[in-house]
Amino acid sequence: MASRAWSWLARPQRTRLAVLAAVALALLLLGIAYVAHFVRSLDTPEFKKSLLDRASAAAGARVQARKVVVTVLHGVTLEGVTIANPPPFSGSLLTAEALVLRYDLSSLLRGRLEFAKLTVDKPALDLAMDQRGVFNYERLSGSRAASPTPSAPVFPIELAVSKLSLNDARIVVRDPKVVLMKVEGAELDSSVRLSRGSVEGKGTLRIALLNLADTLFVRRVSAPLHASNGGLGLSPVRATLASGDLGGGVEVRLQKGFRFVAQMTLKGAQLQKLLEEARAAQRMSGTVVGDAAIEGTGGLATLKGKGQVRVEDCRVVHAPLMTLLSTVLRLPELAHPDFDECRTTFTLGDGRLVTPSLSLRGPSLQLTGHGVTSLASLALDYDMTLALSEALSRRIPAQDLRAAFKDRGDGFVTIDFKVTGTTTAPRSDLTMRLGRAAAESGLRKLLRRKLF
Repeated sequence: MASRAWSWLARPQRTRLAVLAAVALALLLLGIAYVAHFVRSLDTPEFKKSLLDRASAAAGARVQARKVVVTVLHGVTLEGVTIANPPPFSGSLLTAEALVLRYDLSSLLRGRLEFAKLTVDKPALDLAMDQRGVFNYERLSGSRAASPTPSAPVFPIELAVSKLSLNDARIVVRDPKVVLMKVEGAELDSSVRLSRGSVEGKGTLRIALLNLADTLFVRRVSAPLHASNGGLGLSPVRATLASGDLGGGVEVRLQKGFRFVAQMTLKGAQLQKLLEEARAAQRMSGTVVGDAAIEGTGGLATLKGKGQVRVEDCRVVHAPLMTLLSTVLRLPELAHPDFDECRTTFTLGDGRLVTPSLSLRGPSLQLTGHGVTSLASLALDYDMTLALSEALSRRIPAQDLRAAFKDRGDGFVTIDFKVTGTTTAPRSDLTMRLGRAAAESGLRKLLRRKLF
């Protein structure tokens, strides 16, 4: 054996090189054959099914795709993507026309997995909440109770996405009863890094239309976005609302339960457009200025906050309450009054909109009060005061009705009343109060005639 080895070494150098080259060539051909076999295996239905099955197991929900294209050196493309809702929710959590993932294999040698690009085209995300206030996305990879603890192992390597893009995204957020928010035409350009269990990222978000409970329609939203410690931040936000400028900031927490905090200011919005878009029964005009701080964890009942709104050059074209006052007092001008200013303050909590102060003031008519509106039923419970100038009060046809008003001492006479019912069908006890005052006035006149 030793003599054979010595004999081989004793051969000329050219012979030895030829042998080594032949061995290397054989190994190379074997490697190429293996890679070719492996690449061909990636294009089989079995591998693609295995890929989707693994994605489903990782997500805790069924992941499907109409078409799967895998290339070893470049990445993965999925077309017709659907992620089903985790139990007990039904339907789909996410659908997308296409998901394109491009990666850099050499980055693994540096202890990180780097994606050059992750693009999702026309995703539609449906975020639904159950009766206990738990969102469907919180049930991915098992229930919240099974979520990782601080002592759980973190992601073993650093994950980075150089370019994360969402194109023409749609998002719906709903509680068990109503749709809370719709997002149309969202575009996101960002970068993301996952390291030691934390997610860091930054980018730019643009939204064509943000529909809040089919009541407020915010357009042309744009804001820098940053992600950190399980939350998202948008600041400064720039948008338009009813032709006015809307600005502020929003913080959203996604881990350990959903929560958002928003600080917003509004300038120059058109009241008429606001009411028309909300399909409100009232038709009014004027310029709206206001600010609000609102937070919540999902449904209407979780909303908390406060704010104030002022409307300059406020004019009533049609309002059920003013129509009611006009009919009862037989003063046509009360149906379409002009106010110098309309102002209100409000707080949110326990599913109620509380108005500590409501003030509509004009040269001959003032309407002030305070009360509560239920966010769920839109039921009203308000204590109001109507003030008429003495000149206007004298135009009330029935003298007995005028007797129901009290002199305020500043050129106005007033009457208190309650408003109940709903925002679209308000009711008032003003008729009863006026009738009682008229009866008392008539009785006094009768007694005076009898006694004197």
